[in-house]
Amino acid sequence: MEAHNEGSNLERHQAKPKEKIEYKCSEREQRFIQHLDLIEHASTHTGKKLCESDVCQSSSLTGHKKVLSREKGHQCHECGKAFQRSSHLVRHQKIHLGEKPYQCNECGKVFSQNAGLLEHLRIHTGEKPYLCIHCGKNFRRSSHLNRHQRIHSQEEPCECKECGKTFSQALLLTHHQRIHSHSKSHQCNECGKAFSLTSDLIRHHRIHTGEKPFKCNICQKAFRLNSHLAQHVRIHNEEKPYQCSECGEAFRQRSGLFQHQRYHHKDKLA
Repeated sequence: MEAHNEGSNLERHQAKPKEKIEYKCSEREQRFIQHLDLIEHASTHTGKKLCESDVCQSSSLTGHKKVLSREKGHQCHECGKAFQRSSHLVRHQKIHLGEKPYQCNECGKVFSQNAGLLEHLRIHTGEKPYLCIHCGKNFRRSSHLNRHQRIHSQEEPCECKECGKTFSQALLLTHHQRIHSHSKSHQCNECGKAFSLTSDLIRHHRIHTGEKPFKCNICQKAFRLNSHLAQHVRIHNEEKPYQCSECGEAFRQRSGLFQHQRYHHKDKLA
């Protein structure tokens, strides 16, 4: 009788469906059978590369590598770096080839990637899209803004005696002061105004010659400076790159953003 009971229990145990183990995403209601699938999915929320995930265990390494090879099937033979898309690999390989197909029309400097050229162009256009919410200063690069913001957390920042510009480190101040020591050897023959850079003199000459080499492809209006053309084009495409960090309102020009902040958020800039 005892053996019969044991057999019945075994049958009941075998008939009972196996409980499914699921891994649930903490961000959404999605569930996954494989833990590695959850890790792969989680990277879409965190932006963290799968191979850098803290939750990836050594026991999952084999499956992990399969996921990587499936996701990034385009590998560079020079350095081993892998990419999801072939276009990304082609762009990366230009670094090894020394190929620099992107050239600045202002000064002729060349770059291996378009992103490098776009960042460089801000030197000529004067565009500074990164705004400090503490003092209203704008910066060309996000790294420059981050470095600047350290000043507001320090009691005694390093200040330039010539122009009043402040720096978070004495070394940065020393580097900046070289600007004031540079001689302005490039002089305009028309009015005598001097410049430290040839490119500045060339741009200045257009005032006298009336030359406007930068033309809008949409309405054919011409401009003396590339920065003026860039501002004008925003009228056609309704681009407003200067956004207020306080309320989100966007503006076509920096001056519009400054005016808005002084009027609506002056207490934040104090």
